[in-house]
Amino acid sequence: MGQYVKNKDLLAELIKCKDASIYSMELHGMFAQMIDKFSYKFQYVHPEDREDCKSQAIEDLFMYWNRFDPSKGTNAFAYISQIIKMGYAKGWKKIYPGKFTYGNKLSISYHQIYNL
Repeated sequence: MGQYVKNKDLLAELIKCKDASIYSMELHGMFAQMIDKFSYKFQYVHPEDREDCKSQAIEDLFMYWNRFDPSKGTNAFAYISQIIKMGYAKGWKKIYPGKFTYGNKLSISYHQIYNL
């Protein structure tokens, strides 16, 4: 896992798995690597928040990965990244409903959470 996921490898594996209606270990490794690296783009109030958001991203990825349509485009990396990003956002909204998020900052101050 020294290298990052490349679009051409991800595209080939997605097409292979989708055609065979399976979820391979190779695809699982690519998804795990993307989800893990994506979690460090944001800041969290508590370490547990990172894990909760990561869990939501994993759930969304398992639900939507097979909806990729190679006839509409070949950028599988962007498709999967968007699912992961929206999964993190959905997880954040479950933890802190109604709290403002801005750009890559999923953190809010301690005072905002506890109304201090």
